[in-house]
Amino acid sequence: MGSGGVLPQLSLWQRDLERLGELNHPATPRDTKEDERSLRASEQMYREMVENATDLIYVTDLQGNFTSINRAARRISGYGRAEALKMNIAQLVASDHPESASR
Repeated sequence: MGSGGVLPQLSLWQRDLERLGELNHPATPRDTKEDERSLRASEQMYREMVENATDLIYVTDLQGNFTSINRAARRISGYGRAEALKMNIAQLVASDHPESASR
């Protein structure tokens, strides 16, 4: 193995050793609660970033039905959250460009 392969391999071994150490020292209930609080705070921050972004941000399922739509997308489309979440993206695409709805 050349020197180019040694450093990445050492990094993988170090990661595996750290994980092994975690198995030998399981998280305490306090650590778990702190992790959960941190995760909730992170999720809230990202929700707020998406909701307050000036760009249109939306998520659709495989059939094109909206599952999430941010404030900018609601403002531009003119639909409220509840109304938009009952719609399909094809309903918002200009009728002379229906092929763009399937992308």
